[in-house]
Amino acid sequence: MLIALPLFLFASAYKVGSKDVLQVTVWNHPELSMEATVNNEGNIQLPLLGEVKVAGLTCEEIRKLITEKYQKDFIKDPQIFVAVKEYNSQKVMVLGAVNNPGDYVLKGETRLLEILSQAGGVSSEGGKAKIIIMRKPQEGKESSPLTVDLYNVLRKGNWKGNILLKPGDVIYVSGEEVPSVHVMGEVKKPGSYAWKEGLTAFEAVLLAGGFAEGASRKIKVIRGKDDKEQNIIINVKEILRGNKESDILLKPGDIIYVPTSWF
Repeated sequence: MLIALPLFLFASAYKVGSKDVLQVTVWNHPELSMEATVNNEGNIQLPLLGEVKVAGLTCEEIRKLITEKYQKDFIKDPQIFVAVKEYNSQKVMVLGAVNNPGDYVLKGETRLLEILSQAGGVSSEGGKAKIIIMRKPQEGKESSPLTVDLYNVLRKGNWKGNILLKPGDVIYVSGEEVPSVHVMGEVKKPGSYAWKEGLTAFEAVLLAGGFAEGASRKIKVIRGKDDKEQNIIINVKEILRGNKESDILLKPGDIIYVPTSWF
């Protein structure tokens, strides 16, 4: 069981985004104090000021911006306080062998162990879980899943594995109780599946419900080897044409990643 860790929130560094709810308080001006929801364009609507662009700013930066605007035309020496009342814009999802799977918000810089602590810790014994992190495509480019050996982080002190999370990350925790492979990306039922002798990459995709809409037909098998990763590209179209040699036999711990097709 993962020991619960103290939760450190870096709210002062949190950059506001769409759907966050802010509490704006103007001292001695209750008519100007209000809750304001950041719209899809990154703006909030404030009395007298109208729309104010706040997306990408911290609460302190928003406070200074609003103070300047009120002071310029409306209030002498305004005293303003801005806080995030509801964090809605930056979330990650935790799935698999944790005690409380679900969505969790990033309140500033948040690392993997903090989120696992919020999720109640891993549900497998001895900290032997393998963690796979799927990250949103950046500038139209897919990134390979990140893998973390929780044992190396907690028992061997490899703190590089306590990586900084990004909004939209999907964190899958595999308990590794039985030999398994992990199917991630654009499939209908991503997750871990029991490995058996003779299991191929294409068969693992079928176990995961097959391809989701928009999935590429070139899949990647990511295999750990001497603390390094080996990537094997498989063209499913060749397999469907009868070229079974294009498929490969899987090994326990392999990750089968199905990216999005961009064409």
